[in-house]
Amino acid sequence: MKLLLTGTAIIALMFIIMMLWMARASKSGQPPGLSEGKLLTCASHKNCVCTEVGGSIPPEPPVALNRRYDSVSAFIFAIDESGGVVVRQTEDYLAATYQSTLFGFIDDVELRLDNERQLLHIRSASRQGKSDLGVNRKRLAMLKAIISNRDSQ
Repeated sequence: MKLLLTGTAIIALMFIIMMLWMARASKSGQPPGLSEGKLLTCASHKNCVCTEVGGSIPPEPPVALNRRYDSVSAFIFAIDESGGVVVRQTEDYLAATYQSTLFGFIDDVELRLDNERQLLHIRSASRQGKSDLGVNRKRLAMLKAIISNRDSQ
């Protein structure tokens, strides 16, 4: 019984150390940015979700905007309201990071404004790990709801 408890404690400690190491590694990255003027497609559907067309994973629908915007900076309120921090911005692109509460993992969120089609594309992806337990999909849905509500007012 004592051996079983000791083994369980060692495995739990190794898991915590691994999670802390991965969280620390996630802090050294940067949002990937645009490729040929579009958001990158998701390499894995388990820790990334995107509204941009392309790749092997079917995209989520983008946010259909009711009007034209001068810049993607018009959507900073959604990043602020959802707990993100803006780290890079151009006229049609915005990158933000989100930090998980428990271990401090960093996730990247990117917005690309397509004024020609009156669409806002969003990509939310984890920097580390193979699964995010649905966090990025929920974040994408939350951002879309925040933006759609404000855009319709």
